[in-house]
Amino acid sequence: MFLHLSYSSLISSILFGLTLLAVAPICIVWVIEKRWDISIDVPDRNTRLFLFPVAITCQVLSVVAFVLMHIGDMVAFSVLCLTVTASIFLLNLRFKASIHAAALAGSVTALALTFGPLVLPAYLFLVPVVWSRRKLRVHHFGELLVGALVGLLLGALLYRLPDLWGVIRY
Repeated sequence: MFLHLSYSSLISSILFGLTLLAVAPICIVWVIEKRWDISIDVPDRNTRLFLFPVAITCQVLSVVAFVLMHIGDMVAFSVLCLTVTASIFLLNLRFKASIHAAALAGSVTALALTFGPLVLPAYLFLVPVVWSRRKLRVHHFGELLVGALVGLLLGALLYRLPDLWGVIRY
């Protein structure tokens, strides 16, 4: 786990990860939204599919960066984010599933498996996320449920595959 890192290295790696996994894609999407006057909720399938590669590219960069820095736990988390996003992207080629619900459920599952039951209350964050996506009429309940289940299953799967750990754990 992160126990081998000093406090400053831990904070630095988390901030670096947040920059590549969240801040960069959000900023790029925001610029695209302003430039082409599209809705941030991206109701149009073609536009939605255009934005996924932005997130996937940032996530690939985070995997590579953390491999080069030898921070296995952040590699694992970046791989999880990449896998969840790529899976929802592929689902969205034919259907519509919530990337918000998937990302949150996958992240909380990974954290719960890493740090134990103390993290389980973080699943409650799904309630406002699912409610807001439904209230904004961006998703139907089934799309939210599929997204959450994809995130949950991938989070559990990626944190339980011994072969994967052998490749990315240091």
